[in-house]
Amino acid sequence: MIEQNKKFEIKYWLKQDKAVVLNTYKRFFEIVPKGLFGECNVVADVGCGAYGGVFNEITFPTMYGVDPMWGEYLENGLVPCDDVKMVIANASNRLEMSQIGSLDCVFSINALDHSGMFSKSLENIYNSLKDGGLFAMHVQLKTEEQLDSGHMMALDEDKVMNSGIRLMEQLFLQYFEMCPFGNQNPDRDHVSAIIGVWKK
Repeated sequence: MIEQNKKFEIKYWLKQDKAVVLNTYKRFFEIVPKGLFGECNVVADVGCGAYGGVFNEITFPTMYGVDPMWGEYLENGLVPCDDVKMVIANASNRLEMSQIGSLDCVFSINALDHSGMFSKSLENIYNSLKDGGLFAMHVQLKTEEQLDSGHMMALDEDKVMNSGIRLMEQLFLQYFEMCPFGNQNPDRDHVSAIIGVWKK
């Protein structure tokens, strides 16, 4: 991640109310049935953020919280919620924790649209999954005009659906004209979104 992006992210996490952040994951599972993930044991949340991501709403025997900014989070006193029992993994050790074909499921909620490497990230996620493994994603769709220091890549529905996920079986998909997580200014930033689950 570039330095400008890191500063933007830290500023966001320091000013954002934790309850608002955690409500994002609650809302995700109001849309996507938790039962889809009932057979999963080894699971990663890629781009989990400072508080433990989806593992605040659903737990598994082995949980990896993967985020390239763990060092910055911890330096700024941002730590996972106490009851989230996960292994912290950052960019430097992600290959150790997600050996090729080792994961039952990967979540990425409101994260890959913050990366300038959407297609490469999806390739890495695909390779980390077992055959039959699940990938659950929420991603915002933004135009070039809507980009900022946190969202560095313009995405539209075609770009998402013609990415590496086309190699996977679609189990669930919903398109939203307005991102369902409610933390945007509709007068300034009308952002649509895709939520889906795919099977390798």
